[in-house]
Amino acid sequence: MIRVLVVDDSETFRAYAVQILESDPQISVVGCASTGHQALEMVARLKPTIVTMDALMPDLDGVEATERILQTHRVPIVIVSAVASGHHGVRALGAGAVDAVAKPSGGADRERFRAQLLESVKLLNEVPILLRRPCAYPAPLRRSPPSGGRPKPIKVIAIGASTGGPGVINLIFQTLPPEFRPAIVIAQHIGEGFDRFLVAWWSQSTTRPIRLAAADVPLAPGTALVAPAKRHLLINHDGPTIRKPSAGETFVPSIDRLFESVASTFGASAAGLLLSGMGDDGAAGMLAMKSAGARTAVQDPGSAVVASMPERALAIGAAATVLRPEEMAAWVGEITTSTS
Repeated sequence: MIRVLVVDDSETFRAYAVQILESDPQISVVGCASTGHQALEMVARLKPTIVTMDALMPDLDGVEATERILQTHRVPIVIVSAVASGHHGVRALGAGAVDAVAKPSGGADRERFRAQLLESVKLLNEVPILLRRPCAYPAPLRRSPPSGGRPKPIKVIAIGASTGGPGVINLIFQTLPPEFRPAIVIAQHIGEGFDRFLVAWWSQSTTRPIRLAAADVPLAPGTALVAPAKRHLLINHDGPTIRKPSAGETFVPSIDRLFESVASTFGASAAGLLLSGMGDDGAAGMLAMKSAGARTAVQDPGSAVVASMPERALAIGAAATVLRPEEMAAWVGEITTSTS
């Protein structure tokens, strides 16, 4: 049985969320909290297997409540936020929340919300969560680049991420030097409606232009393009292409499809970085990049909120280097300097 704690300062919305959740026989709502402080106490006492968390609350908002819960409890947290307060939801993802679901914008949107909430709770209930407190990780794996002549200059860095990725990407943007010139392309799994807030949040950390990818937005040196929610981003010789997903696709945007397009277009003039996330998206695409001569690295699984994606890439031999988040900007700087 999936044990859910519902956290929201609106009594009406709490009742609505409970009604939806308990309509599924696999789900039991074990408690409701109206404040972030209540959520801290009830997580410790009730031991839910997953928490739904409002992003914006008066006493302790969803961002700080998420941070404090994940310091001591391995419980997945799904942010349930109005799109109007999406910047708070995105910050909570950076704090370690596993997903964000937009509250319904009106009566016609209720079925979309019901389906997304149930899917998120059932899918993410058993995600293994890393406690968000300082700890000693094992030394990262280091491998020297393959010999065989001077490597090609790096023109593009492709980054793939899912659960736990937004905060790591924010750190990369914060620590990249201003003179870093290769273009950056990103496929980040994100709930529909939150992508523009994610771009806005990352943009606060850097002077580098960061934009949602679109057909009329070029791939330029020193800029970053982010795949829109529920769309694939592909990079070809004519520039970025946005594609609608086919029916039944699990991962949208697809990290594999982005990485494979970068491998085909840029070959050894690219680098790939695969971060925290659930599932195996990105592993096959990273292997294609490595086979094309690109430099590849994954987040140290011991530092990932969810380790599945980097672990899968390591299992199939797709990654040449393993990095903790604080090492990533330096690695990117090193490989671009050594090939310039």
